[in-house]
Amino acid sequence: MRLLRIILFPLALLYGVIVYLRNLLYDKEIFKSTRFDTPTICVGNIALGGTGKTPMIELLIKYYVAKGKKVVVLSRGYGRATKGLIHAEPTSSPADIGDEPKQLLEAFPMIDIVVCADRVHAMQYVEKKIKPDLVLLDDAFQHRRIKATIALVLTTFNNPFFNDYYLPYGQLRDHKISLNRADLLVVTKCPAVCSQDMKQTFKSHFKHKNSLYFATLNYAESCISEENSITVEDLKKYKINLVTGIANSKPLLEFLDKKEVSYTHFNFNDHHQYTQKDIASFNEQSSIVITTQKDYTKLKGRCDSLYYLRVEHQIQDQEHFFEVIDQKLWV
Repeated sequence: MRLLRIILFPLALLYGVIVYLRNLLYDKEIFKSTRFDTPTICVGNIALGGTGKTPMIELLIKYYVAKGKKVVVLSRGYGRATKGLIHAEPTSSPADIGDEPKQLLEAFPMIDIVVCADRVHAMQYVEKKIKPDLVLLDDAFQHRRIKATIALVLTTFNNPFFNDYYLPYGQLRDHKISLNRADLLVVTKCPAVCSQDMKQTFKSHFKHKNSLYFATLNYAESCISEENSITVEDLKKYKINLVTGIANSKPLLEFLDKKEVSYTHFNFNDHHQYTQKDIASFNEQSSIVITTQKDYTKLKGRCDSLYYLRVEHQIQDQEHFFEVIDQKLWV
């Protein structure tokens, strides 16, 4: 293991230099960034997945739909089997648009979702065909061809950006100083009580100290299926097979452990495409299958007794958080 880390360290240094130079070319406007008339919020991170981007986008959708705004989510559609631009329809599958866009489509059928690898082309389509009040750019912080109205970046409490290192030695896919471009930084997956000393540590590493927020993950008290629901408390009565295909399942495991729910964990990689062999391994008649909302979109109709557990961000000082965003969006 030590030999591997020694080998990976210079590769990480090289990666960091390449990313720095790429950002410099955008900063000097040698590479072009396009700003659009429609207000946009970029939700992203500088590390690999697992920071909670999809729950953050859900939080933004709920808030702005409730305010009567016409919202579009623009995503690359990671893991889809299709190419080009797709304007999602109710019948679109995870294979058509990706698992996370499908999750959002099912949760918020009133909004438009567009997937396309070429985000500039997609924004042109959105402004011409949909004419929304607001576009949420999913996982677009390091994709600098679009200059968003607001750049909202996430980092996790247990693995913050300042303790991480560049790929492949660490998990960082963008340069740490890129956070100077962020308008807001949200520390996700925080404990219920976060000390002032720990908050100060984060503030010392972020330029815009007044735009730093802390968020906890709140899991629902019931698991949901197409037909009914089961309270988390009642899960203790059943044999539970827990299936996850996400970047970091640790918070979910900690939640179930705290609730004293026993389970067998079937852990797959993020965006895993489930085969019939996979499903046969955990789809037993005597068991209930509990999964994430994202995985539910791919397993629905293929498993018996399938339920998902919702999760959402609760931001400390959430009212102020949205006040700051509104001021930046609508000036």
